[in-house]
Amino acid sequence: MKGPRCEFCHREHLNPRRKLVRQEQELLESMRELLALLMFQWQLERLLVTHRLRDDLRLVLAVLERRVKFLRQVQPPTPDEVRQARDNQRILRGFSPGDLFTSLQHLPQVSATFKSEVKLLVDSARRSMEMQRLG
Repeated sequence: MKGPRCEFCHREHLNPRRKLVRQEQELLESMRELLALLMFQWQLERLLVTHRLRDDLRLVLAVLERRVKFLRQVQPPTPDEVRQARDNQRILRGFSPGDLFTSLQHLPQVSATFKSEVKLLVDSARRSMEMQRLG
């Protein structure tokens, strides 16, 4: 049985929507904002390449990269922290872009202003993709 159509690639996915289990959520919430955003950045980069997603989502990636760059300058991560983020990257595997953005919205350590900016861009990308699909 196939899952619902994705609002980003408009294909049916073999797996149903994925959510973080409690342990994964607690691990992400325990990380500094920079490290959690790095994990989301890496996953979004992977999704953009493997699914050849539209340029609308590249704008979201650019905003994410800008925030990560700013946070790196304010408080650079230690090599151990980066290693921990890389080791835990598997938490986000299997997420669709929509699931990824939904999970990002629930992280308490991420600035509310930044989450609002990402939400506006994601909603705009969804509308744009829907209009192209219909038109």
